[in-house]
Amino acid sequence: LARAMNPAYCYRGLSLAIASIAPITCIQFGANSFFSSTMKAAKGKAELNEFEQLLSAVLAGAASALVQSPCQLVEVNQSNHGSSMLATARRVVS
Repeated sequence: LARAMNPAYCYRGLSLAIASIAPITCIQFGANSFFSSTMKAAKGKAELNEFEQLLSAVLAGAASALVQSPCQLVEVNQSNHGSSMLATARRVVS
């Protein structure tokens, strides 16, 4: 129980999780802003309705998945095979 209450033990791996999630979150928020502003300009409106907001969020999620999925594939293969990131990326692409 003492080990489970130790903050160093509880937050082990937090920095790696933040480092891998932060870029994807930035892409998603940026894409959502881009799609929202593009839809507003196309419609000539100041605000989007709920469906348009949802569509913008779905498109932003798809954009972040296009980046996240290949990166995660390389990450998982690297942990399984124990090789460098570059060698793993080459193996995945070939």
